[in-house]
Amino acid sequence: VQNNFVIPHFIGGRLKISPVIIIIMIAIGGVLLGALGVIIATPAFLIIKNIIESTNLPEEKI
Repeated sequence: VQNNFVIPHFIGGRLKISPVIIIIMIAIGGVLLGALGVIIATPAFLIIKNIIESTNLPEEKI
């Protein structure tokens, strides 16, 4: 139980991501890909986040 909350809080603080987001990403990764998904969930999220942030696309007005 301790690892389920302490580790995401520690990782989230270092990477400036909410621990809740990390827990959700790990859960989704586990459901979709099992143990491999749990391992790659956070790095995959960070890669996608960085790609989106680096594109700096202007917002469209509706």
